[in-house]
Amino acid sequence: MDLKINLTDPKVFSLPEKEEKRSESSDVIHLPQYQKITPILKKILDLVGLRHSQLTELNAGESSIQSLLSLDFLAQLLAKDGTIKESDKSTQSISQALKQMLDTFSNGKEKHGYLYPILFNENNHVISKILIIAPQKEKETPIKPFRNNCFDFSKKVIEQILSTRQKQRNPVFDTEDISLIMQQKDGNSWFYPKLISFENEIVHLIKKGFHPYSYIPNYDFITDFIQYGIKLEKILEITPDYHIIDEKVEFDLSGEFKRVPEILIHYKTQINSLQNFILRFIQPLAEKNGYSVFLTKLENFKKKFDFKVGIELEDLKTREEEIGNLMNNLPIQLEEQTKKCFDLVTESLKICKRFFSIAEGLSDIKEKNLSNLFLVSIQKKIDDHSKEKSTLFVLDIKSTLNKSGIGNKQLLYELEKELKREINSKYGYFEATSGDGKQFFYVTNPAYITSVIHNLTRLSIENSSYKKQLDIANHIHERLRQTKSSLIDTGISEVQKTKYLFQIDEMYAEQERIRKKAELKDSFNILAGVFGFLVSLFYFMVLYKNYSELIYLLLAIPISFIVGFLFSVIFRKKPFFNKAIEEEKNSNDDNQNSNTENTNLIVKASENYIFSPRYTSIDERIFDRHSLKETIIANLEVIKSNSPLLAKEKSDDKIISTVENALLFHSALINVPNDLVPKGKSNLIILNRMDLKSPHIRNQIAESFKFKAAAGQSEGTSGYYNFLFQAVERDYFKYVKGNNLSKLNNS
Repeated sequence: MDLKINLTDPKVFSLPEKEEKRSESSDVIHLPQYQKITPILKKILDLVGLRHSQLTELNAGESSIQSLLSLDFLAQLLAKDGTIKESDKSTQSISQALKQMLDTFSNGKEKHGYLYPILFNENNHVISKILIIAPQKEKETPIKPFRNNCFDFSKKVIEQILSTRQKQRNPVFDTEDISLIMQQKDGNSWFYPKLISFENEIVHLIKKGFHPYSYIPNYDFITDFIQYGIKLEKILEITPDYHIIDEKVEFDLSGEFKRVPEILIHYKTQINSLQNFILRFIQPLAEKNGYSVFLTKLENFKKKFDFKVGIELEDLKTREEEIGNLMNNLPIQLEEQTKKCFDLVTESLKICKRFFSIAEGLSDIKEKNLSNLFLVSIQKKIDDHSKEKSTLFVLDIKSTLNKSGIGNKQLLYELEKELKREINSKYGYFEATSGDGKQFFYVTNPAYITSVIHNLTRLSIENSSYKKQLDIANHIHERLRQTKSSLIDTGISEVQKTKYLFQIDEMYAEQERIRKKAELKDSFNILAGVFGFLVSLFYFMVLYKNYSELIYLLLAIPISFIVGFLFSVIFRKKPFFNKAIEEEKNSNDDNQNSNTENTNLIVKASENYIFSPRYTSIDERIFDRHSLKETIIANLEVIKSNSPLLAKEKSDDKIISTVENALLFHSALINVPNDLVPKGKSNLIILNRMDLKSPHIRNQIAESFKFKAAAGQSEGTSGYYNFLFQAVERDYFKYVKGNNLSKLNNS
């Protein structure tokens, strides 16, 4: 479908000027006084009336709306009619008769007929026909039913036009420089701010339906078309009589626009045409009328801007503001021609302001698209890394986001949340913190987890620096297995998986053989053994030579072997005195085990009273350092009575401290970052590890934090409780077996 606007047709330009008078048009068709109308119009009305009568007799009704008389068929009927004068058959005479029928001279107050287009597809081209309705027997015939039926007939075609137009722009917008200053038929040029509005594309669409007669603006159809397009969210309103297509903006792989958005072309065209209009029309009038201030400002404008307008939004906005300031330097009282020019510029600037407000939103769309591309690219990197390099992908989210090219902080915040959500739902991961407090993730695609573990096992044997990644990969695999993830090893075949598992076992077995061989080698000093053997053998040889006793010769070999063995043991790489050190270490371990056993007994004696299985609120199982100590004090006597170790201690303060420390080392401790801790809240939350292992109780704790996060938005505690909610809901496994010593040091 070709929607290209004919930029030289003055009929197109007449549309905006008529807009103000449209409200005066009558919504009914009046019976004519035949003595006041031309013979050719009377003939036209007779032919239209005859067609109405025929359709009524056939009981065609609304289903045959296209059977009404159209302008193209009217031309054929009139050409064949021998009762009409040849002079009346001319297209000019009939065009004038149609205008009289529509009462265009009085803006439709007393129209005797009505024209309305219908659209239909023919060989993949949109065809328009202009249907005619004439007065019926009643004095006044309402237009609305006819208008509605015709538009309903065209709706499907209109929907196709709008959908196509959203994807395939009007060829006029491919022109390098579109000008809104056009030459009229009289040879003079003028500025038409609404020249490339969608209204004019509709005009071009229906103009062919008027052939062979002159086009008569049909505001009703244009209004119906525009309003339907707005309802379908395919048309945008700039001003009440200036609309554009709501274009579907597309982006390339780098996140840039595939083509310049149409809204920017409209904006550029207005600014470019405004500049030229001021130079060609307003400057000569200003010089003629002596508007010196304006002319001085205009010279400054020329020096500040070259007249090559680009599509950069900031430049367009700056030029728009400068043009507005320039026009404010014209006198209040203007002669007629300058006033017309001033009003046109004002109208164009009003359109420009609306263009800017829409175009400004394109940067948000662009950044949103960039964030989507960024999200996809990160996931692709993780997938490719897992598949090709078979190691864990180390992701520093903050640093990665800073390289995204997105400047909107709110969008970056949402992108960070979305990225974490994607990692949590699609990948195996382990969250870690570097020495300087930076948060980062070890991430892998579960589809290749066994392949990753296999490769890391091999690498850790060759290079101990990979041992940490291997431990994390095994932890991730165990977590995925516990959650029964359906994604585990979906990227490798069952045969390959079996091969990897066998090779992992082989590598561990080989590593064990190497370790044992090394231990054996370290248990004996071969060089010392050989030295001892040779010294002993030499000694016996000397004895044999001096005493010539055969016994010395017979004893030489076995005793030398024994001496060599003793030398290899005494002077082994692990000195003999290490045994004493190991014995001392074992003794310390025994003492430590004894202390651990005592701590366990204290925990058993107190845990049921601190984390009571009978609770009325889940908050009773959530503690900080202060509330934990208060609860221990409240239950001190019953704790002492249940622990023989504590019953012997006379100092209550020491007992309280002992119980507190025992519980701290056997509980789940959550450290909240200091920047999230509101005044009056603790940065250390204490939970029972068994509560976190129990899905039922864990969910209750998580819901409690979630509720408090929502309720705390006005009090500034939302971030604090949201962190605790995420810790319990998502990362509870880190706290079930966590190292409490480091957490206590940080609290």
